[in-house]
Amino acid sequence: MTNGQQGGESPGVISMTPARSPDQDIVLFQRAAYQFDPQQQQADRCSENVRHALLAVYPRNTAKEIARDISIPQKRVEKWLNGEALPNQQRIDQMASIYGAQFICNLFAGQDWTDLLQAEVLRRNTAAELRRLADMVEGQG
Repeated sequence: MTNGQQGGESPGVISMTPARSPDQDIVLFQRAAYQFDPQQQQADRCSENVRHALLAVYPRNTAKEIARDISIPQKRVEKWLNGEALPNQQRIDQMASIYGAQFICNLFAGQDWTDLLQAEVLRRNTAAELRRLADMVEGQG
């Protein structure tokens, strides 16, 4: 091969791009495929939402505390936090019943209906706080 010619090119054609290894081609293909793969993008968003929801519950010792709360191995929760796996529906239901509506809002962040749930949580928390304050005032009078 002469004049910078690479395998598979017509004689006399000079390649203007540097040669890439097969590994580089695979990486480029994966990046291009990702851009056109809504399922993978959705899985990544879901993974990030799981991470966000779990960290909101326990900012420190997250894996240890979540694992203790739902009686599973800490390694499994670490995989959720690292984006290597996602919790199944049973575990999501279990965490939702333990951590409440705020967990659901964090888990499904970006969905239209979570704004309504968030508003309802705020309304209920405010009503509970008002009842608590009213009970305090009555107890003093």
